[in-house]
Amino acid sequence: MSGIEINTQGREAVIKMLHTVLERDNSLSRCCAVRALDKMRAADNESVSRLVAALREDPDPDVRMDAAMVLGHLRAAGAVEALIRSLKHDPEGEVRIQAVEALSRIGGQRVVDVLIECLDLDGEISPAEEFGDDMEFSADWEIQGKALAALGDTGDERAVEPVIRLIENEEYEDLHELGFRVLAKLSGARAREFILKALKDGGRLTRRRAAKGLLHLKDADAVDESVVRGLTGALLDREPSVRIYAAKALAEIGAQDEHVVVPLTMLLSDPDREVSNEAAALLGRMRGREVADRVLELLESSGGRVKRQVVQVLGNIGDDSAVEDLTELLDSGDDDLIYDTIEALGRIGSPVPAERIALILADKGADTDVRVQAARALSMILRNREEDTDRDGAEQEPPVEDIKEEDDGSDEEEENNGEGIDPVEVLKNSVHDTNRRVSFAALASLVEIDPERSTRTLVGLLRGDTENQGPGEALDRARNSGCPKEDEGSWEEDAVEEIISGMDDEAPGKDEISTLASIMASKAEKEVSREPAGGAVKSPADTHLKIFAARLLGAVEDPGSEAVDALVEAAGTPDVELRKEAVTALGSIGDGRGLSAVVDSLKSDSKEVRLAALNALEGFSSVPDIEKICADMLGDADAYVRLRTIQILGSLGGCGAVEAAAALLNDEDRGVRREVLKVLPEMGGEALSERISTLIFENAGDLRQEAAAALRRLGCFTVAGSLIETLNDMEEEENHWICIDALAELFRSGDTDGRAVTGRIK
Repeated sequence: MSGIEINTQGREAVIKMLHTVLERDNSLSRCCAVRALDKMRAADNESVSRLVAALREDPDPDVRMDAAMVLGHLRAAGAVEALIRSLKHDPEGEVRIQAVEALSRIGGQRVVDVLIECLDLDGEISPAEEFGDDMEFSADWEIQGKALAALGDTGDERAVEPVIRLIENEEYEDLHELGFRVLAKLSGARAREFILKALKDGGRLTRRRAAKGLLHLKDADAVDESVVRGLTGALLDREPSVRIYAAKALAEIGAQDEHVVVPLTMLLSDPDREVSNEAAALLGRMRGREVADRVLELLESSGGRVKRQVVQVLGNIGDDSAVEDLTELLDSGDDDLIYDTIEALGRIGSPVPAERIALILADKGADTDVRVQAARALSMILRNREEDTDRDGAEQEPPVEDIKEEDDGSDEEEENNGEGIDPVEVLKNSVHDTNRRVSFAALASLVEIDPERSTRTLVGLLRGDTENQGPGEALDRARNSGCPKEDEGSWEEDAVEEIISGMDDEAPGKDEISTLASIMASKAEKEVSREPAGGAVKSPADTHLKIFAARLLGAVEDPGSEAVDALVEAAGTPDVELRKEAVTALGSIGDGRGLSAVVDSLKSDSKEVRLAALNALEGFSSVPDIEKICADMLGDADAYVRLRTIQILGSLGGCGAVEAAAALLNDEDRGVRREVLKVLPEMGGEALSERISTLIFENAGDLRQEAAAALRRLGCFTVAGSLIETLNDMEEEENHWICIDALAELFRSGDTDGRAVTGRIK
């Protein structure tokens, strides 16, 4: 059989060989053969017949169990009766469990009848004495649960009464929650009537399960006035969990209906914080002017905690009709409420409160969290304003670095009421704030507002060049007037992480934030851990601010030659964190002038710097010698560096480095060898097929599947012949399972990842 050249011919030969293996005495080989037929999607009549025979007759329960599983994966309708027989008569519980799962996937009226029978007979659909089942758990219970779950997908109302009988039987309390969910899916008047009665009159757990079950109503026709009325009544239930699930179900089915909105708003004042939080989240997702108007009515009449919930809802809805009322809350004196209000105003995005929020950011006596939130809100508001300006075709705002202070002699009055203040200038001033959290938040906001025109500021920070930082002096009196100086040593260890934690929570309906937030979040925690005791910013050119500036420059599209030069300089510094960020940014920019700095960093003693430089090389993919530069790292002493080098060569195409990469097929690290097998086909390693073939048996076959997969992607199927020859050699029986697994991978059929998904039973 050696010399198989054509995929289809090889596949047929392999399937035939697997049929032969199923008749042998070695149970491990038979199990592997059954699973191989699954991977190859062998749904032909002969294969199904062989699998059915294994299910019925094989003496090894593992083989029978695998056969049942594979018949379900293949959705073999011709195996239904054999599976039913196994479900009723197989002595092994695991086989019966796999049989009911397989039947659920195959479906059909006959299967529905059997599943209902499983419920009525407690899953024990054949006399117990037939089974020699010594399992510590009862397989019948699991069979009953799987049958119940499967019935939920049938839509067959014949299952309603059996499910109700199960729920009414206290012996099956563990299945009651699933039972209510199945009833909701089955729908129908009888199912709804039972669930609603349980919701009203049942015990604590029953009411919770009924409310939770109603979340699964799929059929719009199943939602009638009785359902809405029952759920609305459940909002007054004494059990918080019942109120929560009832609220969720109402929000799912009620949309903008005022009969739903009004009772949900009442839950904002629920004494249980979890209930009120859930109500706020649900109302925020519902949105709409009707919801906003109703929630706004509660703003003046509510107390502190409820007022915060209302504010959060209004922010999530994003309706600018609430801006005026929300802005008034900025003078409440309650830091928690002010924080939530600023966040809500940022989400809404109206420019009206921008100057008032800028004053809060500038106030060094204000709570740090509040100031950080103010910087973030200004980013959202000002980006929204510029987007609107661009759409309207009006004259755009001046560049960030060109905004100048305008002094008309009335500073004090304007600074006291917030009028005439430039929020961008406040953000620029705040970059140099002694509170590092505020400083980082302000810098990030500036770049998010206008990445391109913030470049000069970032370059100045990176170089420690105050001349180019544009700090500005506007608002100093407003920031410091009557306010005590903040203790420069007071800051929290997780400061940066807290700043970043909310930056991906973009305003509803707005465009997503740039990749800036994810870039910042990647290493913020490490940076904070490196802070000096006390955390005071030593100077505007503080190393940590340089690190942050380098990271942000990498997020700017085409930052220009000056930025590249500054990053190259930073890449030569001894500080590992700064060097990593500078090298990473150079890779993101991809300007050829930064390549030498990246290459130099490949020689660093720091593994982290070398990895950063490797990753950066992907940004220079158009450079002619890039593959050779990468290949030089294949001899790195660190296994992960070698592995990452292989990955990058694969992403670059790496055709010029095939020989160097192939040398790592003998690497001492298994992960490296596996990675080489993944990328060699993409690099064009056809000539290495013979060496790859030998890996199938090396180290007890630990790379058999990866090697076979590499050969499949290379289109090299000739190894199948030698594998089949080995399978025919009974003196090589100890290696037969390796051959079977490799053949299955070599001829696998498409994507089998979804094979275990249960199909709808009709």
